[in-house]
Amino acid sequence: MILFDCLVGKKETMTPQKRSFLRDGHLHEESIVAALRAGGREITGTVGNESTFNFTAQTPQGPITFTTIIHTDGIIDGTAGLECKSVKEYAWKNKFLKGKIPETYYGQCQAYMLKHRMLTWFLAVKHRHTSEILPPFEIKFDKEYVQRKAMELAAVTLALKSGQLLTRPKSKLNKRDSECLYCNYKDQCWR
Repeated sequence: MILFDCLVGKKETMTPQKRSFLRDGHLHEESIVAALRAGGREITGTVGNESTFNFTAQTPQGPITFTTIIHTDGIIDGTAGLECKSVKEYAWKNKFLKGKIPETYYGQCQAYMLKHRMLTWFLAVKHRHTSEILPPFEIKFDKEYVQRKAMELAAVTLALKSGQLLTRPKSKLNKRDSECLYCNYKDQCWR
């Protein structure tokens, strides 16, 4: 079935123009980094550069340390970071073409800036099937956002350690909400 989709396209005839995604598939990081290098940019810390990042938040209950794994797609000219995304049609049309950055990507870039101690990160977005690419979104370090998210993570950590569930935000309509969908605790939370 996958081979058939690649050869003829999904739900429509695959024209040579639409077949371009087969040239780089999901290797969007490598292709974007290669294009930037071809344009004369020095890109370091590229794809496959995985590291652990520890961040400590100060809370009224004391410091809480979080550990996460960071996959830095690149550092541009030593002054800014790069995150590359390959998105499907829905996100392309309803988010990125309208200039909207999903909070998950925004937060990811904020965490990377915190880790690398940089004030600017670029988000390069490529259409998964057509290989079309948008001009990169420039994201600035947002100290208030990082502090707010750190407090939210600290509250979740404390709740998990104490066995107490947090009150669900009122914005959640049901457990099919995107933030709840993949959460291991949704069944307890929505019980």
